[in-house]
Amino acid sequence: MPGKVPDQPLDVMDDVRGHNAGNEIPAALVDLIGRAWSSSPGGDDCTTGCASVSVSLNQAIEIHATVLAHRFGDRAPLLAQEKAHHCSASGDEEGRAVWLRVAAVAEMLLKEKNRQQQSRHDA
Repeated sequence: MPGKVPDQPLDVMDDVRGHNAGNEIPAALVDLIGRAWSSSPGGDDCTTGCASVSVSLNQAIEIHATVLAHRFGDRAPLLAQEKAHHCSASGDEEGRAVWLRVAAVAEMLLKEKNRQQQSRHDA
């Protein structure tokens, strides 16, 4: 249903694993995600038993926006805005701000994609 947030959480890594088999996600993004989720030079995080993740907030925002735009198309900004609303409703203003940035980046990516498609169509 358009404009409705999916019931399941938006899990970027599930999207990457699930969609990359058909090379639907650009190789550069898969490479960025792979590097971000690989162990850092410092090794594993002993407190969680997980590999350390070395990704900046800006990279995470770009990754989330790209995957949302790829998976949900024009609905991506709305979905990110709804996540921001849910954060705000639970008192998480920092989360709200981050999801609003995800929405803005997703919108920018979609506009660029549409511009490129229009340019190819006009050529």
